Parts: sequence; structure tokens; C-alpha cells
Amino acid sequence: MSNKVIVFVGDSIGRQQYQSLMCMLTGGRDNVVIEEVSLRYGLLVPPTRGRTGGVAHRFVNTNTTIINYWAVL
Repeated sequence: MSNKVIVFVGDSIGRQQYQSLMCMLTGGRDNVVIEEVSLRYGLLVPPTRGRTGGVAHRFVNTNTTIINYWAVL
């Protein structure tokens, strides 16, 4: 999965799948180098909207990006 982007789109079920994958990929280690790249993908929205559009993290060693985009439908 090097140099790839994986996207989860959905509600709380998609978020749980995203969180499970992130846990599996990090293996519970704190020393995994992960970069927050939500702004690069336009996922950060003004705080007045009440929620974020999603979150994106890039694993530096493999250049793999995992994105969770919240959508109600």
C-alpha cells in the first residue's frame, strides 16, 4: 500500500472502521511517524460549522494516507 490513499466515507460505522485500521497499522506503538494532512485534503472547516469534514493522516515511512470523511448519507 505504499504511495496509496485509502478513504473511508460514511457515518459512525465508517469512523469505527477507520479507527480500527489505524490501530492495526500502528500496532499500538507511539513511535510510528504519522503526519496530520487534513488541511492538504480540504477537510478542515471553520469551527462555526460545529464539526470537521474529516481527518487525514499520512504514514511517512510508506507515504500511505488514510482519510476518514464524515458524511451522513
